[in-house]
Amino acid sequence: MNNPEELVDDGGDVRAIRWRAIELLARREHSVLELRQKLSKRFPDALNLLDDLLGELQAEGLQSNLRFSEAYTRMRHGRGCGPVRISIELIQRGVAADMAKACVSCDEYDWYALAQQVLSKKFSSRGVSLSDKSKRQRFLHYRGFAHEHIQEAANNCSQGE
Repeated sequence: MNNPEELVDDGGDVRAIRWRAIELLARREHSVLELRQKLSKRFPDALNLLDDLLGELQAEGLQSNLRFSEAYTRMRHGRGCGPVRISIELIQRGVAADMAKACVSCDEYDWYALAQQVLSKKFSSRGVSLSDKSKRQRFLHYRGFAHEHIQEAANNCSQGE
């Protein structure tokens, strides 16, 4: 097999860029923005080819922002991040806001249970003072949980659940 860098020297910019894009997508899902950024660093002289190539990859089903969003949401949920934070991160990665909201709003995730789980993992349930309660709420807010998730987790914690 040819090395992608060798293909560029032969005038095969499109093949080299496509090769590299498929290599990146084989490792993990990428958004269009992430792919464009990585490929433009690697092939700065071929920026005019990127949009067409990325469009082809999408048309062939090799790249999908929806698939990326679903995989990213699943991964961040597994790490204990809340829906607000995940939505913001998806938007920063070039996913449309409505798609980001749809991914975190699906019925697959119980954000209330996750907030409670993250809270109980970080803090012990013994004696919750007012300053402890605000510390816990700030922690969940930083993790990206919505106000209603934070309130529910705080109420459950103060009741000793």
